[in-house]
Amino acid sequence: MQFVVNEWLLDFLVPNTDKDKIRAVNKFIRFISENDDQIVIGRNNNFVSKFHHFMKQYGWDADFKQRFKKLRHLLFYDSTRTLIIEKDDLATVDAAIASHTPDDDVYLVELAFSTQDRKIVTTDTRLKSALKNVPEIDVILLSEFMCGNRIDC
Repeated sequence: MQFVVNEWLLDFLVPNTDKDKIRAVNKFIRFISENDDQIVIGRNNNFVSKFHHFMKQYGWDADFKQRFKKLRHLLFYDSTRTLIIEKDDLATVDAAIASHTPDDDVYLVELAFSTQDRKIVTTDTRLKSALKNVPEIDVILLSEFMCGNRIDC
């Protein structure tokens, strides 16, 4: 399966983050790796910009650097685990669906529609609620993903 992820994957790894969030990211990544699934990201979007911003902002923290180094390898160097979609290859989302989507999350919906599975894993309950009546896309809260795959409940 292919899963679009938003910034929670990055936010959960910054310095002084709750250890449960760090564990959740590690378990999520391990699940993706062990099940031949893929994370889907866009080449130039909010997620990638935030990744680079965090690298600069928190580069002084050795633990953070270690966590982000692993994530960087997964996201940008392991094409079996990560699908990077170029801006020119993004799907066009129907206006009716886009109208349900919060403006700052449209890129996630475009990425999801650019995949066969059309799944987004998020911690954003607002996004889940906004798209709950859109059957063409599956917005899964991280907690639901973890419990549904018997990773961590």
